[in-house]
Amino acid sequence: MMREKVLVMIVEDDFTSRTILANQLHKVGFEIICAEDGRQAAEIIKYCTPDCILLDLIMPRMHGHAFLTLLRRNGLNLPVIVMSSIEDQPDLVATIEHIGIQGWTTKPVDLKEIVEKIREATNNAKLPDN
Repeated sequence: MMREKVLVMIVEDDFTSRTILANQLHKVGFEIICAEDGRQAAEIIKYCTPDCILLDLIMPRMHGHAFLTLLRRNGLNLPVIVMSSIEDQPDLVATIEHIGIQGWTTKPVDLKEIVEKIREATNNAKLPDN
């Protein structure tokens, strides 16, 4: 059975940032599931597959790059949008884009921008392969 709403996983170690973003996205109509780091996100994905992942990079236990690598190694080609306060790290951006992300946004996250990126990523993800 298809879900009515898009399920977004927020992987963010900062409780306040995670909670505010989750509440904002829920108010505009998304279903939300949260993880405080990559390790917790990896556990959740074993039981629940989100339509899109908003991924912080700098986190304890398992950072975003390691989580993204694990996701791709496990064959999960879910849309991922990276959220980071890192603005000018071309090597890091190139590495992450090589692993496969659908977008990048700086923190603090702009709600209108992130909603647009989620909608674009999930629409593209649901298109059939040619």
